Amino acid sequence: MQSACWARLKERHGWKAYAFRMQHSTLLVLTRRFFWRFTLAYVPFGPLEDVDLANLSRQLSPLLDGHLFAVRYDLPYGSAADGNGLIVQRESVQPDATVIIDLTPGYEVVRSRYRQRARRALRRSEGKVTVSLWDGDEKTFEKWYGVYEETGRRDGFSLRPRTYIRDVLSLGDGRTGSKLFVALRDGNVVGGTILLSNQEESVYLFGASHRMPDCSAGYALQDAMIRFSAETHRKRYDFFGVSGENGRGAHLASLDLFKTSFGGDRIVRRPTCDWRVDRFVYGVFSFAERIRYQRSRGPAPR
Repeated sequence: MQSACWARLKERHGWKAYAFRMQHSTLLVLTRRFFWRFTLAYVPFGPLEDVDLANLSRQLSPLLDGHLFAVRYDLPYGSAADGNGLIVQRESVQPDATVIIDLTPGYEVVRSRYRQRARRALRRSEGKVTVSLWDGDEKTFEKWYGVYEETGRRDGFSLRPRTYIRDVLSLGDGRTGSKLFVALRDGNVVGGTILLSNQEESVYLFGASHRMPDCSAGYALQDAMIRFSAETHRKRYDFFGVSGENGRGAHLASLDLFKTSFGGDRIVRRPTCDWRVDRFVYGVFSFAERIRYQRSRGPAPR
C-alpha cells in the first residue's frame, strides 16, 4: 500500500495522493476532505522508516492542501517509529494482526505444513472444485460479484462497488499487480478471491464463496493462491487480517481458524494512531467514526 500503483487506485476513489522523499524510502500520504473543507491525511502501512511520527506530522502539515485536522498512521508490521504524542485508536483501519507464510522453502514444503483442518478441507474439495485465473470474461466477473454480494449479506461485511473491484483488478505497473482466482463447481462460479502481489510478497485482499455442505471453495482458493505465489517466487504470503490482542479487531475473529489452518506465523502490529491538529474537528470526526464502526463492526474493545 506504499506504492504508486496503490496511489493511482485510491485517487480514482475520492483520495488525493502525495509522495514524499524520506531518507531511505518514499512516503505515500493520502488525503481526503470531510465536512466539505477539512482534510484528513492517511498513511497506509507507512512510514517504512523508524522516525518520530509527531515530528514527521509537523513537517507534512504545511505541505498538504486544505484545513488539515489530523494525520493518521497505520504502521507497518515491525515498525519501531516513535508514536509519543499520538492518539491510539480503539479500532484500527487496517487489521492489527495477520498470518504470514514463508514461501521460500517452496510450495510442497509449505503445503506439508498445513494443519489438519486445511488438509481435510482440501481432500473433501478434490474432484468437486476447480480453481483457475480469471480470463477477463465479463459474465464470469458478474457471477463472481453475485457470490460476493451474497457473502457480504451473510457475513455482514461492507461491500466494495463493482467499479472499485474492477479498478483493483486493473492494477499493474510491472512491480505490483492483482489477479482474480475463480472457483468453479459443475461449471458454476462458487467463489473467487483477489490476490495483490509485488516482487516480494502476495497479499490476500478479499474474496467470497458459497457455503456448501460437502466441500469448501475457500480452502481450495487459498491453496491455489499460495501455490501460485510460491511458484512465481514470492517470498511471503499475507492473509491480511485476523483478530488482534485484547479483543481488538473482533469483527475478524471468525476468520482466525480458517487463516491459521494453513500454518504460518501470526504477527501483531501497533494500532492505528493519529496526530491531532484541530481538536474540535477531530472530535466531531472521531464521534462519527465510532458510530460507523459500531454499525459495521460491533462494539469497540474496552
